[in-house]
Amino acid sequence: NSQGVRAAYYSLSFILQRAIASRLDVDPREIDIVDPVASDGKGTVILADEQINGSGFVVDMFENFGEYIERILNNKDDFFKEMLGSGHGEACDSSCYKCLSNYNNMPYHGLLDWRLGISLFRLMVDSKYKVGVDGDFSYPELRDWRKLAESLLQNLQRSFDMDAVLFNDLDLPYLKTGNGKYIIAIHPLWTSDNKNYILSRTIYKLGTSRENV
Repeated sequence: NSQGVRAAYYSLSFILQRAIASRLDVDPREIDIVDPVASDGKGTVILADEQINGSGFVVDMFENFGEYIERILNNKDDFFKEMLGSGHGEACDSSCYKCLSNYNNMPYHGLLDWRLGISLFRLMVDSKYKVGVDGDFSYPELRDWRKLAESLLQNLQRSFDMDAVLFNDLDLPYLKTGNGKYIIAIHPLWTSDNKNYILSRTIYKLGTSRENV
C-alpha cells in the first residue's frame, strides 16, 4: 500500500513495455499497461496487446522471458544498457525522457522511477538479490541510493525547518533531531521491522531504541 511500492510496480510495467517494443521493433503504444493489482499482499504486473484480437507481443515476452532478463539486466539491449549506465544514473534521479518518461505516459510521471522498477524486476528473477538490505549497493539501480537518500533527508529538514542535523557516518544516512529522535532513510522496498538487518544495525550503532526512530 505504500507509494514507493506502487511506484515500483508501475515503473516495472513501463520497463517491460519498453523491452517488448525494443525486442520486436514496435511502437510501445502497441502494448497496454493495465493498472497493477494486489492479491494476498503481492502485486501483479499486467500487460496486454493494444489490439483487441492480440498481436502476440506480450505472448513473446511470456515465451522468451529468459531473453528479456538478459536484455534488461545484462547489457543485451542498448536502451537498458544506457539506462543502467553510470552517466544516466548521475543525471536522472527518478525518470526522464531518456528512460521511462514519454508524452504518452504523462499521467504516471509522478510515479515512475527506473531504479525502483529495475530493483523490483531483479528481485523477481534473482533469489540472491536483497535490494541493498544486506549492505550491497553495487548494483546499478542502488549505486547512487545513499546520495539520493541524503539529498531527500536534507530537503525534508529544510522544507519543514526542522531542528535536525544530517549524518552519514553509519550504514544508513539519518537526521538527528534536537529532542534526541532519529529519522533514518530506508529503501521503499524494505520493511522497517526487526528483519531489516541494515536498519537494525544502524539503530544499534546509534545506541538508541526503535521508539526513538
